[in-house]
Amino acid sequence: MAPVFAHTGIDYARVTHSGDAGPGSLRAAILHANDDEETRIVFQIPVTDAGFDAKVGVWTLAPRSPLPPIRAKGTVLDGVSQTQILDSNPNGPEIRLSGKNLRRTPGANAPTGILVLAPNCALKNLSFADFAGAALTIRGEESLDNRVENCVFEGSAAPQLLITGGANANQIENNRFFLSGKTGETAIRVAGQGSTHNTLRLNRFFAANKPNGEFSARLRPIWLDSDEIQKPILKITRLEKAGVFHEVSVEFRGAPGRKYTLDMLRANEENFWASYAKIETQTSEIQTDETGRALWKSEVRGYPAGSFAAQITSRQGQSSEISDVWVMPYLR
Repeated sequence: MAPVFAHTGIDYARVTHSGDAGPGSLRAAILHANDDEETRIVFQIPVTDAGFDAKVGVWTLAPRSPLPPIRAKGTVLDGVSQTQILDSNPNGPEIRLSGKNLRRTPGANAPTGILVLAPNCALKNLSFADFAGAALTIRGEESLDNRVENCVFEGSAAPQLLITGGANANQIENNRFFLSGKTGETAIRVAGQGSTHNTLRLNRFFAANKPNGEFSARLRPIWLDSDEIQKPILKITRLEKAGVFHEVSVEFRGAPGRKYTLDMLRANEENFWASYAKIETQTSEIQTDETGRALWKSEVRGYPAGSFAAQITSRQGQSSEISDVWVMPYLR
């Protein structure tokens, strides 16, 4: 029988069953990774395992006590490795981490599914469900440059994904969040001073079987109560009306109910990624709604040729990333 932990240049820790503890468990793999930086935790669980549901093609791991935090730099936890055993779930990750066996009382002390306390880690292609606390927490000033990609979150009472305690420069991309529609429910929460420059992009949110974007005011898909400001999205579109008119729109997320300054920028067209100049006549004040969302629109007569970008600044002086540049080619 192959060893549970195989060393081949990159250090691998193999999860070979869905049980709570012992060699081959996820718990043992995390403990091993904490002793060796840049360990890659992979899943190789057979279809004969008790946690495998052949109807949906998913292996469920349901720990009976909280898992150890991830403390080692560069730990990778990637569920896609399970597809080498059986690519059984075309709709999402094959590995599902469930909190059904943990304490069910919601609150600040409710156990989290995975707690990351280290930098440069990656969690990819995993499903999280049924946690009374956050399914995934990234916490502390040491927790920076982590990536969460292609994961699915559902059925957690607390924010499904929590970034807090000064964790910064983390990237949360291409994940799916399913909300039941209960008042105050949150998918992603960024909390605490210093929890800044986290990138939230290309995530999709679903509530009560409604498509992406259909939320009542009582829901907070993204809740920013830190100094964090999400990178704004700039669009310039031609309006279907007599004459030549364009609509300029900027959308972003910040803390709920706060006022921000929007600056429109003209980018250097030869080197637009390095040089910007503020358009002094295009500075506006915007206030976010109770979910933290803000949408600014302005109608422009004529053809606004050039390269443009947008940036948001809080009253405390915290600035967002500059938006992607929108290029309006000059007419020939």
